[in-house]
Amino acid sequence: MVMKICILTHTYPKFAGDSTAPFMADLAQNYAKLGQQAWVLTPFVKDFKKQRQKNLQVVLYKYIWPERLHLLGYSRSMYADVRLRMINYFLEPWMFLAAVWRLWRLIQKEKIDIVHAHWILPNGLIAAVVCRLTKTPLVISIPGSDIQVARKNPFFAKMALFAHQTANLVTTNSEDLKQAMVDLGADPKKLEMIVYGIDKNKMRIDTSQNVRLRKKLGLNQDDIVVLAVGRLVYKKGFDILIKAMPEILKENPKVKAVIVGDGDLRQELIDLSRKLKVGKNVLFTGRVRYDKLLYLYNLADIFVMPSVSPPADGLNVCVVDAMVCGKPIVATNIAGNPLVVKDGVNGLLIPQKRPELLALAILKLASSESLRRKYGKIGYQMVHKYFTWDKLARKYIYHFQKIINFQK
Repeated sequence: MVMKICILTHTYPKFAGDSTAPFMADLAQNYAKLGQQAWVLTPFVKDFKKQRQKNLQVVLYKYIWPERLHLLGYSRSMYADVRLRMINYFLEPWMFLAAVWRLWRLIQKEKIDIVHAHWILPNGLIAAVVCRLTKTPLVISIPGSDIQVARKNPFFAKMALFAHQTANLVTTNSEDLKQAMVDLGADPKKLEMIVYGIDKNKMRIDTSQNVRLRKKLGLNQDDIVVLAVGRLVYKKGFDILIKAMPEILKENPKVKAVIVGDGDLRQELIDLSRKLKVGKNVLFTGRVRYDKLLYLYNLADIFVMPSVSPPADGLNVCVVDAMVCGKPIVATNIAGNPLVVKDGVNGLLIPQKRPELLALAILKLASSESLRRKYGKIGYQMVHKYFTWDKLARKYIYHFQKIINFQK
């Protein structure tokens, strides 16, 4: 059964290699590869460059004039993922109206079979309004930060519940997000766990750039590289990694933390590393193109994801990216981490906000190359067995077909 699927999102890679939500492109591309017809509806952004693929079209919609005021989405809407920026309250109504109109037109014109909205706010709400009018089935996926907005504002919570009630299925990629929805009053029977995965053609073991990268970053050949990747926001817990560094360096001065990404907390984190006198051992690379991240994953000896809550978060795709590059993982036992990291199997899980325990876990792996290799090999095998996008896209397609057939 070939379906016409509309993916509604406010974040999508703007060009080939962009590090902005690459998982959205991976999902859309895999729908197309599996023979489905897919449309992606996403807000206008000035530097967007269309990429052509059979069975996949990306449609941009404008919601404000002049063009420079298109400031929503693409990881710009919230400050450090904890609160909406003030300009959002002016722009959101215009975006909502424009998106409702464009989605309605797209459904009518292309005879869309099902809408797959990502982030319950605003896209789940937008899709819920249109899908009720057009009687189109709706699936909503929740990556994380939108739940934080809903939990803090009763009006937004009602919007999220309206979207949930309209949807045929709501998926999350962590128990934390699932519980956050239940706490809002959502029906647990309508919630299902489906994680975001990796494209095995984009992420793989490739050490060809290791020597060059070590030289570029000023790393010695015997330094132990602890890599962290993500936006510099509170929920990533990168401050906990920096606070763990003094204890780590007492035992092993060869450990270097490399933090990849950018965000509202960049200067705050740099200042913290200087205050703790570990600045020489904590490197900030800034934002790196997604197609270049491959080489940083391969450079690492250990990958760390020290997530904290609140706010509730889902599985960070960077964890799975590191696993498919054969890296052992140290992560906190919250968010989506326990879905892919098994303590003592492919990595180590620790309680959140405990820099002393994070230090011990990193030191354990830093002191044993054989253990790092063992965990890395198992993690690599796990990803190929369970977490590639072709498998996960098939899971979504199975649910879509089931929903459509039920409504016939």
